[in-house]
Amino acid sequence: MVKNIIFDLGGVLIDFNPENYLRYLGFDEDDIKLFSKIVFKGKEWSMCDSGKYTIFQVEEKLLKDYPQYNQKLRSIFRNLDYNYILFEKEETSNYLKELSYRGYNIYILSDLSKDCYEYNRKFNFFKYTKGGVYSFKIGSTKPSMNNYYTLLKKYSLVARECIFIDDRKNNIEAAESIGIYGILFTDLESLKNQIDKI
Repeated sequence: MVKNIIFDLGGVLIDFNPENYLRYLGFDEDDIKLFSKIVFKGKEWSMCDSGKYTIFQVEEKLLKDYPQYNQKLRSIFRNLDYNYILFEKEETSNYLKELSYRGYNIYILSDLSKDCYEYNRKFNFFKYTKGGVYSFKIGSTKPSMNNYYTLLKKYSLVARECIFIDDRKNNIEAAESIGIYGILFTDLESLKNQIDKI
């Protein structure tokens, strides 16, 4: 019997849209593609998600690795504004609230940096959760098994009583490998149908 529903944040409850921010800074489309890749989708940003780098260390590393882009990189980091990067997916967050009202325990399992975490806490849906595990606090990112086991242990959850929702297939496969029901998020209607089916 399913008692607990675990949500990822990015791509499920929150849109991570660095392209919007780069557009706000006035970058052209070629630069948006380039800096989205090397800054926000690079290994350094992932290191920030796992708590191994601070955002300042990410900046320093990229300035060292890409001296030809120093001016634009400084502009990105010195003006970093999550209001232009992170947006609540209201339809999904409203469904989270509905699941909470139906009696399910709601948890978060997400990869994100401390800065993103602090910004995301303003979103109303967090009031309907029982807790969560975040990559920057535990030093690993999904699909590391450490993330899943940490959540189960921290809240004394039974794997077969949990559904995990994520927008990345490898993260779902990792959850399923230890007995958690996995749902690959594509759209809200499909999510609702799969949860009802389980």
